[in-house]
Amino acid sequence: MSVGLGILPEVVVDQHFHNRNRMARLMTAIAAHPDRLGVGIDEDTAAIFEDDRLLRVLGRGTVTVVDPGEVSYSNQFWVNATTPLTIHNLRVHILSEGSSYHLLKRIPISPGV
Repeated sequence: MSVGLGILPEVVVDQHFHNRNRMARLMTAIAAHPDRLGVGIDEDTAAIFEDDRLLRVLGRGTVTVVDPGEVSYSNQFWVNATTPLTIHNLRVHILSEGSSYHLLKRIPISPGV
């Protein structure tokens, strides 16, 4: 994990998401940065970040949004190589083509709505 280009400073993005089983990696990153949203993008899929603060999904895979906004507990600061991560009340949304996600309101929007 490293700092990106600063285009979306409030978002942690991971690619090849489900193909490479990166859910645990993204959840760990979000536990370390609970002020950000996690966005995992599958292969052959695009997450389009629009001016009205909507993330729109295109493609044949999914976009996973990991939202720590309501996390009530995390042991992130005490985790080491032998201690597993614990997170309570982490929200996860899996979005397919036609779905959207409002980045400020932190709500998924179903296709056709």
